[in-house]
Amino acid sequence: PIVRIGWADLILTKRALDLGAAGIMFPYIQTRAEAEHAVSFMQYPHQGIRGLSAGSRCSDYGASFQEYRGMANEHVVCITQIETAQGVENAADIAGVSRVEVLFVGPLDLSANLNTPKQFDDPSFVNALRHVSDSAGAKGKAAGILVQTQEQVALCKELGFTFIAIGTDAGAVIKTFLANVKQAKK
Repeated sequence: PIVRIGWADLILTKRALDLGAAGIMFPYIQTRAEAEHAVSFMQYPHQGIRGLSAGSRCSDYGASFQEYRGMANEHVVCITQIETAQGVENAADIAGVSRVEVLFVGPLDLSANLNTPKQFDDPSFVNALRHVSDSAGAKGKAAGILVQTQEQVALCKELGFTFIAIGTDAGAVIKTFLANVKQAKK
């Protein structure tokens, strides 16, 4: 499981990882330094500053702590969300951070921060997507995004995105509920 935490925070990161998250999605990463901090929160010393908790769920409550600790620094996935113009501008630097695996565009926040809210076909938004994807690809990293339609999937694939989420669980529930209400009213 990948957990999107509320902010790039050491304690939130540690709690999610100790509960067994295989990766963390960090929102609003705008600079290389922020990405480096995020990675450090996920890594045990000496690569990072994650605290040791030998009896947590991620290590079978201590039964396999040494095994977990030995693999965690290399196998826990770090996803950085690019949601601002500054994040787009610094995408190549963020992608250059070791252990950052994915640059993931938060389209609603990015479109709003580019002053093109929900205008996902606006040329400036599409150019920002292209820059993030190109920056990630140049460093051997994945470019990710959350989309809502098949047309958006096609565009993002064309731009080089390989980590594509389609819709949300809440959106699917609402869509199904509204369809059921519409049918019931007939």
